[in-house]
Amino acid sequence: MKFLIVAPRQHSGGAIIQHMLCKLLMDRGYDAKVFYVHSGAIKTTSYWNLFLQQIRFLRHDLTKAAKVKLFPKAKFLKKERYNGYSYLPVKGCKRTFIPVIDDDTIVVYSEGIYGNLLHAKKIVRWLLFFKLYDIDAYEKDALYFTYHELFNDEKLNPSGRKLYLQALDEDMWKQTNFGERSGCCYIVHKGRDRADLPKKFDGPVIDKLSKHEIAEILNQKKYCYCYDTYTTYSLIAAMCGCIPIVMLEDGKTRTDYIGAEEEGYGIAWGNTPEAIEYALATREKMFERIHKMHKENDDAVDSFITECKRYFHMV
Repeated sequence: MKFLIVAPRQHSGGAIIQHMLCKLLMDRGYDAKVFYVHSGAIKTTSYWNLFLQQIRFLRHDLTKAAKVKLFPKAKFLKKERYNGYSYLPVKGCKRTFIPVIDDDTIVVYSEGIYGNLLHAKKIVRWLLFFKLYDIDAYEKDALYFTYHELFNDEKLNPSGRKLYLQALDEDMWKQTNFGERSGCCYIVHKGRDRADLPKKFDGPVIDKLSKHEIAEILNQKKYCYCYDTYTTYSLIAAMCGCIPIVMLEDGKTRTDYIGAEEEGYGIAWGNTPEAIEYALATREKMFERIHKMHKENDDAVDSFITECKRYFHMV
């Protein structure tokens, strides 16, 4: 089996996880590559439209990549538009510019790709978030996985098949300030349309900063208010010694976002004294959970490979 993962560069949690899948497959001796596309939803099944999209994308992509190589220590690389270029949390993934797909190639799409972009015969659909399109946008004969049970669509994946990976760079996301902290910062991301967003933020919004700038701020501030209820940055904030407070939507509780099986250690689920106390009291358990990550990733990918063999090769 060969694998081709269609993904954007590593500037978001979903893209990083897609690269983690590629790297873990490579580590097991499989021919696995990433085919980069622009970030955001993609809706085309026309070869000509795809060609034009890739030309526009590569014009900027290759320019940024060249700047990183030519000026590796330049200050401008800390700007948000260079995320995914100057900092790669998952290293060593092979990239292909021209996807060659034969009968042995399994193409892995996320929910953000409309239709069979590359006209592949063997398709894995990985629902990394809630699906963006109606059900007709997704293949009936694909092998479906969901990243989290809350993102699953029972019509597409009735058995609830799951592929959950984690990719946390513990060298980047760590506590360096063990002294006094003050103030707060904010994460908005996918919560940008919420009606309860503050009209004015009394601290920096870290969404569009570079990873190094984010790590620095999370080591300065005492609190991080998260209006994106599904971001890994709430966990990252805790790793940096900041107290992450997930701002719950009206009528919702922790289990609405992470399910009943998970505890959400190290994170305050709601802006209450009790929730903040829970975040502080479970911080060590959070690190215990993170340290189990590597074995759990290995087990998850081994199960993924077994399912692919069974589904596509009847093995």
